[in-house]
Amino acid sequence: MSAISVGLAAGDFGGGVSGLVEPSIRGSLVVTQRAATAAVTGAVTQLGDCIKLNKLDVSNTDGQLVIALTADIPYPDQPLSVVLKQLRVDLTENVRHVLGPITRLDLRISSFSGNLPAIKPTPRVQ
Repeated sequence: MSAISVGLAAGDFGGGVSGLVEPSIRGSLVVTQRAATAAVTGAVTQLGDCIKLNKLDVSNTDGQLVIALTADIPYPDQPLSVVLKQLRVDLTENVRHVLGPITRLDLRISSFSGNLPAIKPTPRVQ
């Protein structure tokens, strides 16, 4: 069983101290693989209806947090690259608050759900 070690910032204790405490003083928190997976699942759930999780793998190799997830998303009404970029930013931020920085996030979209967005017809060239 691998575990993820998370350093805690002084402000995480509600003491009102800004900045990080020296690592030798603050200690560490060991988060098991199961707890890390549950934390990432919770972070995905916080994104709401914009994503439906199908498969999730969370690993920690040499302190490197790697997340691989497969999900369904609604049909995008804007370029897919924009939707995926925002999804990555939101998910990374949610996970960072719980487990710290993510080294790698592999995001795989297995399908689109819902109705196709309305597309305005364009004039045809004759």
